[in-house]
Order: sequence, then structure tokens, then C-alpha cells
Amino acid sequence: MTRYHANTETDKKSSFNEVPSEEEMSRYKDFGKLTHNYQRMTEPLYKRPIYRYRKGFLIILLVLLVLWLIMEFG
Repeated sequence: MTRYHANTETDKKSSFNEVPSEEEMSRYKDFGKLTHNYQRMTEPLYKRPIYRYRKGFLIILLVLLVLWLIMEFG
């Protein structure tokens, strides 16, 4: 049994050739968000200090505190 099938129905093929309207295209033209996401994804994680990740920093700090308390009073 083949995994992929060719779409031979013409009504479904025509939907791929339709060009979206200007209003629909303008909804997705948020270049500020695009550049922010690009910079965030291309910047290596190790260049940011760990205290910049507040949730991650607090979780690591909490785990270290619990480990220290277990070692000290356990």
C-alpha cells in the first residue's frame, strides 16, 4: 500500500492556485514580530546570561536550594 496519493480532483487543485486578497496578506505582514523571531532563533542560547531566563534561573536556584537543605539537614 502506498503512503502518498496523487490528488486528481480538479476542485481541490484550484484552491492551491488562488491568490489571497490584499487584506489577508496584510494580516500576516508583521515584520516586527518576524524580525524578533528571527533574531531570537539565530542568537545562540549560550550568549545570553542565565539570569536573563527568569523562570529557568528560579527553577535552578530552587533545585540547588532543596539539594543544599537535604545535604545540610538530611
